[in-house]
Amino acid sequence: MLSGGEVPLGGGTSLQKKYGVVDSADQVYLDHTNHKNSDFRYCDRDLVRMWADENAATFEFLIENDVKFNDEKPEMVNGGSVPRLFVAKVYSDDLAETINGRPGSGLVRPLEKSARAKSVEILLKHKMTRVIRENPTSGGVLGISATSESKTVNIRARKGVIIATGGHTSNVAFRRMFDPRLTEEYQVVAFLSARLGTNGDLGRDGKANGGGPIWAIFDFDAVVREKWDPKPPNVDLNGWFFSADTIADLAGKIKNPYQRRGPFRPACWSRR
Repeated sequence: MLSGGEVPLGGGTSLQKKYGVVDSADQVYLDHTNHKNSDFRYCDRDLVRMWADENAATFEFLIENDVKFNDEKPEMVNGGSVPRLFVAKVYSDDLAETINGRPGSGLVRPLEKSARAKSVEILLKHKMTRVIRENPTSGGVLGISATSESKTVNIRARKGVIIATGGHTSNVAFRRMFDPRLTEEYQVVAFLSARLGTNGDLGRDGKANGGGPIWAIFDFDAVVREKWDPKPPNVDLNGWFFSADTIADLAGKIKNPYQRRGPFRPACWSRR
């Protein structure tokens, strides 16, 4: 799981009420189907209605499973009419448990702990390849197929299958609609930002505070030109950031067990 720890759920949550914010599921729905908002005017109304109705319950579910939020008044988000954005507390200062000490750990780690306590089995290094149905393209869902270390694993569903993934930033054609520079060389799980900030923005103190994680190769000229600060906490030296004087030396330093190296166009390789 990847998370920035920012949770934009409203509809009358307990923390909204604590800070005197009056909200409802109906208002969440109206804000996220507002024709004046270019991000939401084309949303599927039925899906937004279902999501809006579950906002408050989902937020309370997070609290019940020990997710803790910063004790601060919520912020406005998504062009909404009332504040809804809360930020999770950082789970730990140990960089072995967090990515760059970011608040996403405060959301993911408690949920992981709660899931394991409920005997949930978490399978790493598995890639889902298809959903198994009663018939090839119709009927009830029976389970999924996945691959792991070149082996196929079939997992039966007793109650249902929930497919929960973003992944749109790895769709080259889609992400280039927003920024044509994001070609296939970039192995990303967040949009590249010239400011290397959270979600592409500057931090609350006005400084780039390291979003990501972002896979990119850049040279020192880019650091100067874009005014980046490639030092902690903006980069994670715990196996996620590497530097060298030559491309060959840089390639030798990169060790990432979760990503295979593939052929890249020479244009993407630059001297650091």
